[in-house]
Amino acid sequence: MRLITLKLTLLAGLATATSLPASTSYVRRERRDLHPDLQLVKKDRVPHDTMVPVNIVLTQRNLKQGHELLSEISDPTSSRFGQHYSREEVRDMFAPHQGVVNSVSDWLHSSGLDSERHSISSSQQIISFVATAAELEKLLQSEFNIYTRAGSANEHIGCDDYHVPSHVHPHIDFITPAIDTVAVVKRGTGDKATSVGYLRPIQRKLKGFPPHITNNGSGLNSESLSDCDVYVTPECIRALYNIPLNQESTQCADGNELGIFEMADYYDQEDNNMFFANFTKIPKDTKPRLISIDGGMAPIEGEPVGYESLLDMQLAYPIIYPQGVALYQVDDQYWSNAATGFGNTFLDALDESYCTYQGGDNSTMDPNYPDTHAHPPFGYNGTRMCGTYKPTNIITVSYGLGEFVWSRAYTARQCHEYMKLALAGITVVYASGDSGVASRQGCLDREPPFGPPFAPDFPATCPYVLSVGATMIEPGNSVTDPEVVANLPHEEEFASGGGFSNNWGRPQYQNDAVEYWYANHRPNYTEGTYNISGRGYPDVAAVGWNISTVTNGGALTNGGTSASAPIVASMLTRINEMRLAAGKSTVGFVNPTFYKHPEIFNDITIGNNPGCNTPGFQAVEKWDPASGLGTLDFKKLLDLYMRLP
Repeated sequence: MRLITLKLTLLAGLATATSLPASTSYVRRERRDLHPDLQLVKKDRVPHDTMVPVNIVLTQRNLKQGHELLSEISDPTSSRFGQHYSREEVRDMFAPHQGVVNSVSDWLHSSGLDSERHSISSSQQIISFVATAAELEKLLQSEFNIYTRAGSANEHIGCDDYHVPSHVHPHIDFITPAIDTVAVVKRGTGDKATSVGYLRPIQRKLKGFPPHITNNGSGLNSESLSDCDVYVTPECIRALYNIPLNQESTQCADGNELGIFEMADYYDQEDNNMFFANFTKIPKDTKPRLISIDGGMAPIEGEPVGYESLLDMQLAYPIIYPQGVALYQVDDQYWSNAATGFGNTFLDALDESYCTYQGGDNSTMDPNYPDTHAHPPFGYNGTRMCGTYKPTNIITVSYGLGEFVWSRAYTARQCHEYMKLALAGITVVYASGDSGVASRQGCLDREPPFGPPFAPDFPATCPYVLSVGATMIEPGNSVTDPEVVANLPHEEEFASGGGFSNNWGRPQYQNDAVEYWYANHRPNYTEGTYNISGRGYPDVAAVGWNISTVTNGGALTNGGTSASAPIVASMLTRINEMRLAAGKSTVGFVNPTFYKHPEIFNDITIGNNPGCNTPGFQAVEKWDPASGLGTLDFKKLLDLYMRLP
């Protein structure tokens, strides 16, 4: 008998209060969305006598109730608006129920996996057992195969779909090995599976621009608005969105730093200093507070300059200063490049309960600590951080991939966590992507009516984050002219991301806006090209092209929705500053308020976001899946939130 050691995670769905009777009716739980760019190659069938260790992870209860409570405290017309929950209250709200454990255990026992063969973790969230491949195939009514990925000889085990009895289906989120394949390590070889990191910042090519910059800023008139269509300076951004300088702030609210997420990308202080000198009055050596997560370090001597980190900071500081930046530098140098998963170690460090929620991280996709591949300072030899840091009030993230890259359960676990952060008053802002109605990995390998070929981005499609698209100033226009949807297909292959989720249904807060769009501006696409019942994105937009930066000692322009997200996040940080000074709560989950108050936006009605060999979606009056609700007017935004309780 061949023995293979696997690291597996099997997630279970919504918990209920009682154990349910057994059922012989099976339903599909998950199916793989095939895509040629991922180049997942199916090889041999897994031998039936292969021993496979499995973990069944049970979901927490009250997810529906959590959604309802969040809707209540984020509705600007509610008497409970802004009454956020404590981290402890949020944690206790979602504890799993014993009835679900019993239901899944009874199913395993009736399937021939005696109770002596499976165990339950101390957290009551994981049921573990070892089964032969034959037993697993019978249990899940599936075929398990060996897979490889492009550029790697490592073997993974999984399946293309699987089924579970209808009475346990509501409890199960996902199973691994299944849609999420897991690495195979043959016992006794000492080999370790390696993976290739393919998640990168959403960023565009850079190009130099005319102004001559100097160390002391003497070579540039940074206050000029005459060339904002060529290079967008901090003054251009202030003029576009009616943002005053933050000079009235003599002290900064404690804990109100803007949180910026970075991974495998490192800022350079000398570049920031040169940017401050040429474009702002911010003092030299102003730098972020480093929040090192699992060995994340920045800056790092000898590492290539990180375009994403510099872009984020050089956009944020001119808006929020003298408030500061908290830099979430995530993962050590090995894992930040090697992991094929995303986001879990970051969320672990903010919420202790997330480390075990639905069985914890996926050990074959997410980083494993202590890091056995590298030694300090390149590798982190400590244990994984769990609840080590209190989240900042606003967090901006400019990273993402196609929704289909990971299983629905893998992404749902994170999306649920963003709901929990929102319950605690934390606002999470994500860039919407740079590939129009496609993703960075292209379009789905299917055609209507078999499924939508448009490929939305994650995490921007999670209904509990604020998704930000990109606009641009057309050549020859000024800051007083209407912006247009960022779309440069011939020059840079960049179009602002937008569309509809294939994983999450449309949230109530945007129902009226999407229904109006569909009734009045429905595009002429074959039914099934996109999922009209899904969560529409982006929610808002901001300028994201020809952004002035200093990189490697030179003036460059950069862009992408990764520029737009920190602009919006910085504006919200300023709003929180004023609300906290007035004794009010943080803005928290802003989406319901935004959709109820379209008057605070500059409507974008020009442009489109092509992809998948289509024009994508057209910007029109009111909300649309190219520009969202439009761009924010800061003074209107401030007036609204200072009137709210």
